[in-house]
Amino acid sequence: MRHLYIIYMLLSAAAFSVSAQTTVRTLQWEGTTRSYRLHLPPDYSSSTALPLIINMHGLGSNAWQQEAYSGMNNIADTAAFVVAYPDGLQDAASQTTYWNCGFMSPYHSGSDDVGFIQAMMDSISAQYNIDQDRIYACGMSMGGFMSYRLACELEERIAAIASVTGVAVDSVFHYCQNTRPVPLLHIHGTADSTVPYEGGAGLGGTIMMPVQEAVNFWVARNQCPELPPQITDLADSNTADGCTATHTVYTSCEKGSRVELYRINGGAHTWPGAPISIGVTNQDFNASETIWLFFKDYRRSQFAPDTATALAAVNPLLYNIAPNPFEENLSIQTEEAATVMITDMNGKLLLQQHFAAAAKETIATQHWNSGLYAVCIIPDKKGQASVHKKIIKP
Repeated sequence: MRHLYIIYMLLSAAAFSVSAQTTVRTLQWEGTTRSYRLHLPPDYSSSTALPLIINMHGLGSNAWQQEAYSGMNNIADTAAFVVAYPDGLQDAASQTTYWNCGFMSPYHSGSDDVGFIQAMMDSISAQYNIDQDRIYACGMSMGGFMSYRLACELEERIAAIASVTGVAVDSVFHYCQNTRPVPLLHIHGTADSTVPYEGGAGLGGTIMMPVQEAVNFWVARNQCPELPPQITDLADSNTADGCTATHTVYTSCEKGSRVELYRINGGAHTWPGAPISIGVTNQDFNASETIWLFFKDYRRSQFAPDTATALAAVNPLLYNIAPNPFEENLSIQTEEAATVMITDMNGKLLLQQHFAAAAKETIATQHWNSGLYAVCIIPDKKGQASVHKKIIKP
C-alpha cells in the first residue's frame, strides 16, 4: 500500500488542495511529540457544540495525505463538523508510519495510540466547543483497523465508527469491552490485495480476518436480530470506474444501532469517491459523505449501557483547582488517580502530569502570560468522564 501513496505524494499540492482552515497541532504523549491536523468548518463559533470526526490514515501514509485523499473537509464545511487527522508514529527501522491497532504481541505492548487519540480528543475539546455525545472515528486501511480498536477500548467516548479497507485483529475482539452497541459502517473492495476481502495473507504476509467475519462479529456484538439483512445494489452511475457497489444493512439492532457493509465488487484498496485513482476506485458514491450520513444519526448517550461502567461515567470526578483567577501559583488536587493537562488557548501544552489518588501539588505559574487556559483531567478509571475547565490569569 505504501507505493500507492507515493504516487499521489508526487503530485502537485494544487491537485490536492487542503483548506487554510486546517492547522497542525501537537501534544506530548508518552514522552513523544505527537501531531495531528485539525480542520474547522468556515463558520465555526464557540457558541455551538459541533460533532468531531477522527479520520486516520493508512500504513505508510500521514495526516496530510489522508486529509487530501479522503476529501472529508468538503463534507465538514457543508455539514458543520470538525475533523481531526492524527499522525501515526514512524517505525525507526522501516521509516514507515503505522498505528498500534492490535498486531503487536502481547496485545498491550508498543505505543499507546489509544491513549494518544483520547488525549487528542481531550485537547481539542478543551479548546473548542465539541459535542461530547457526537465523537466518531473512521480511517483508511490501518486507520480502519484502528477505528475498530477505538470502538472496543473507547466505547465510552466514541459514538460510532467507519472503516474503509481495514478490518480488525482477532485480539482486538478478544479485548473488546462490549458493554454497549457501537454502530459500524464498513466499506471494502473484493479485489483488495492489501487487506483481502476473503481474508488470508495480506500486506507483508500478515493473515487478515475476512470482512464478513468482522461484520458478523459486530452484528452479534450489537445484538442484531437473526433476520436476513437488507441488500441493495447501488446504481452503477459511473460505468467507467470498473466496479459496482452492493449495500448490506443489518437493522433493528440493540437500541437502534445498525451495522452496514458496502461491498465494492471489483474494487481495490481505495477510498470510494476519492479525487484520484490509486487502483480501481468506485465513483458511484462518495465514502466521506456516506460516512457522515451514517454518523449523523447517532449519539453516544442513546447507547449508554445499564452497567457499572455507565454509572462510573456519570459520577463526577472529585477535584480542586484553586485559586481561579490565579497568579503566581496554582494548586491542583484530584481524589482519584488521573492525568492533568493544561494548555494555553493556542494549544501549547504547559503541563502534563499524572496525579496519584488524593494527590495535591502546587504548580508555579509566575512565568505564564496573562490570559485564558484550558485544563483537562483524564481519570485512570475506565468509563470515568474527563473534566474540562477554563482558568484565567489576570
